[in-house]
This record gives sequence, structure tokens and C-alpha cells, in this order.
Amino acid sequence: MIRLECFDVEAFHAMQVAEFGGLDGLRDAGGLESAPARPRNLVASAVFLEINGYELRASEEDVVLTFLALAAGEMSEARLAKWFAANTRKVSPAAPRR
Repeated sequence: MIRLECFDVEAFHAMQVAEFGGLDGLRDAGGLESAPARPRNLVASAVFLEINGYELRASEEDVVLTFLALAAGEMSEARLAKWFAANTRKVSPAAPRR
């Protein structure tokens, strides 16, 4: 399994802030250390799935509603893990990381 590094998550966040607005920088440096292992960022989650040979099969509406519920604290990580299991499929072997 290929894992994302903290700098990957920081880069995704910076790109999202540049495109959609929001606050740049870190609110909680300790939280960032655990971020690559926790699928709380949609872009990071999508990249993680892709580099590990999976594709997200949920509708755009379902993805948005799921991540809004997660951000609002209405969805547990265990429930999110079940959602990912039900909404992804293996499409190819993992690509080597450069």
C-alpha cells in the first residue's frame, strides 16, 4: 500500500485554498501528522485510492454529502471506512511511487 506523506496533504490543501478560498496554513500541526493515515480530506482520499489502484464509484452527490457529514462530525471513521468499502473497486495494480 502506498501512503501519502504530510507534504502531500499540505499541497492538496494549498491547491484547494487557491481554487476555492479558505484559510491557508495549519490549525493543528499534530493533526497534520495523523492526516495522511486518516481519510478526512476528499482530495487526499481520491489520490490515495488512485495511487493504490482503486476507483471511487459513488455519485458526486453521495461523495459531497458523505464528506459534509464527516466534516460536521455526523459520521464516524468506522462508518466512513464502510462507505469506502462499499463505494470503491480495484481497477489496477498500484503504480510505483516516484
